[in-house]
Amino acid sequence: MVATSKLPKLRATRARLDLSTQGNQQDRNSSSPDVFTVDAILCSTVALQEASHEEIDEACRSEMSKEMDTTSRDDGCDPIRWGNSRGLTVLECLDEMKKDIIKIKTDKTASDLKATALDLKATALDLKVNTMEDELNTMKLVHAEYLEVRNRFLSMAKRDQLGTASPKDYQIIRHGNVLVHTGDALCDAMLYKKRLRRDDETFQTLYGMAWTRVLSDYANHKETLRVLSVHASIKASMQNPPLSFTSSFRDFVSALLEGDGGTNYLCDELSKEAQAYNRFWKEYSVFYLDLWPVSGLFLAVVSPNTAIQVIQTNSSLAMERPALLRRFFKPIAGGSNLSDLPEKERKPWRVIFSKGFNAEHVLSLVPGIVTEVAAYCESLRGLGQRGELFHLDPVTLRLTMDLIGRTILNSSLGAQRGYNTLADCMTSQTRWHQPNAVTSPLEYLNVARWYMQWWNGRQMDDYIGKELDRRYNEHRTGGVRGKAVIGLILQGYISEETKERPERLDPTFRTFTNRQIRLFVFAGHDSTSSTICYAVHLLATHPDILARLRSEHDTVLGTDLSAVPSILSAQPHLTNSLPYTTAVLKETLRLFPPASCSRAGKPGVDVTDDQGNRCPTDDAMVWTLHHETHRASKYWRRPDEFLPERWLADPGDDLYPLKGAWRPFEHGPTNCLAQGLVMIELRVVLSLVAREFDFKPCYDEWDRLHSTNNKVAGPGTHRGERAYQIEEGAAHPVDHYPCRIFVRKP
Repeated sequence: MVATSKLPKLRATRARLDLSTQGNQQDRNSSSPDVFTVDAILCSTVALQEASHEEIDEACRSEMSKEMDTTSRDDGCDPIRWGNSRGLTVLECLDEMKKDIIKIKTDKTASDLKATALDLKATALDLKVNTMEDELNTMKLVHAEYLEVRNRFLSMAKRDQLGTASPKDYQIIRHGNVLVHTGDALCDAMLYKKRLRRDDETFQTLYGMAWTRVLSDYANHKETLRVLSVHASIKASMQNPPLSFTSSFRDFVSALLEGDGGTNYLCDELSKEAQAYNRFWKEYSVFYLDLWPVSGLFLAVVSPNTAIQVIQTNSSLAMERPALLRRFFKPIAGGSNLSDLPEKERKPWRVIFSKGFNAEHVLSLVPGIVTEVAAYCESLRGLGQRGELFHLDPVTLRLTMDLIGRTILNSSLGAQRGYNTLADCMTSQTRWHQPNAVTSPLEYLNVARWYMQWWNGRQMDDYIGKELDRRYNEHRTGGVRGKAVIGLILQGYISEETKERPERLDPTFRTFTNRQIRLFVFAGHDSTSSTICYAVHLLATHPDILARLRSEHDTVLGTDLSAVPSILSAQPHLTNSLPYTTAVLKETLRLFPPASCSRAGKPGVDVTDDQGNRCPTDDAMVWTLHHETHRASKYWRRPDEFLPERWLADPGDDLYPLKGAWRPFEHGPTNCLAQGLVMIELRVVLSLVAREFDFKPCYDEWDRLHSTNNKVAGPGTHRGERAYQIEEGAAHPVDHYPCRIFVRKP
């Protein structure tokens, strides 16, 4: 019998099915399944969910029997006729509903089976992929040439870093593959398993654990193998890697050895292994910076390996400047210029300009450079005699204006002696130029900036235009030619084969030339001035390094300071015979790089970070942060110290620079054309200045005079340095480097 608690639901079902209770007898006699409503079917479904088929049949027969008795007594209806007609209809409907329910259940079972089949198929594909990877690794391991590569790696590490190389190791090195340069924990462990090597302690030193442990526990765990291999690479190239690097690796290996040997430790962020793993990678080599709505998305690059991808090896990124850079340079250059031209237009002009910066021509400029630096020394003597506090940066900017004038126009601008339109307007333009104006809508409200940038640009274009017309007339009539930038531009415009030369330059070309010369003036003077100021600052605060630099100058240039200008002018090649001076300048550029580098990201183009993670560059500005790259403890030993010795170290020394980690002039096809000229200018400046003058930074005095409530404007110091960099075109010392200068006694 059906449970009593289910009868109300069944009765409700029957009541909804009895659509003609209130009608006449004829309506009931003609009842059929067609009169059933959707509501009735829904109610029947509710009842069916809680009763078996037999219970439903029994309940329906019982209810119909009662209703037939009641109906017979009430209206005299034939109970047999009514019961047969009504009962058969209900039973037929219930049978159909049972079939529908069975079909639904069957369909659901089929769907479940199909889903299970898909899961099994996905699992099979995963297994297939893993099998293929295993087969690839096996092929890699058994390949004889690759085993020689791994063999040589270990023997090189024994020879150069551990000092335990045997005659067998030297034989392996001679026959090994010269391309070996990175660690590979799994492959190197296989060398020991195959008994091709027996010096187990070498593997232990490089990878932090026994090769047997690598093969038994971590042979298929890429994350662990990557950490072990990175440590081996650094250990094999640096005898004493950074302490933070070695300690974090030691913690990671200790956590692994103390654990159960499982490879699921990254699933639990609180596990000791996972925490040690994250600490090992704590210095992010690549990260995204979203400045919306002020600006767009930045992909900031600190890793030298990633920077190499962006600037050198990935042609899709290396040649494309971001649109933001065009807006940045517009007030400086006046419009489109060599820094943002499309690659097809830029490449021919780069070839032309490169002639003005080859080594032979640069050495020919040394006498003119010496002349300008001699005028700079005369200005410094006057400041030293007066003994007053002054700002070194603006004085040095006028020197570099004269230096770049000789390179561009093959004549001095005379900026150190007085006013010059090109020099002073460019200096003013740089001071009025604000990086925030590129992105901030509020900066467009500064009417004074608009006017000054327009006025300075007009004055510079007029000055350059007149000089260009004069040089063009000389060139057209076969006059004096040279490798100054302005002459090279004219030579590119008018080929030697052209017989008919117009009396005037094409207006479009004239505008293009104005922009290129303005760009060269800015790039050639601004960053060079900043580097001179920081070289002076670092030497003034490191007297032992200054003493060694002066000793080198005594040895190479002689002790008679008055003779140095004539010696350098007569023997310009001596500027390339000052290795310690070069080391000082390279270390200055490492600690205080004057600029960074940016490229435009592209959809579908990715780069990888130090961990091997793919980083999409889609529509992002890829920004290589030179300052952070140059000071990252991950890539440099004692990164915040001024150590020129690192540039004189032999390969394998713990101070020896990591490849690609020094990038002030950048690398690859778009590197700085004038880097050779800049380094010679800097060496000449130090050769004439370092032994004659003593500089004293005066930030304490400056702060006392200009502080408010004993508080200094700005952050005060950055990384312990009061002379931190600020953005003024290039990066310059804050407050323009207040100092005093003293003329040394002979």
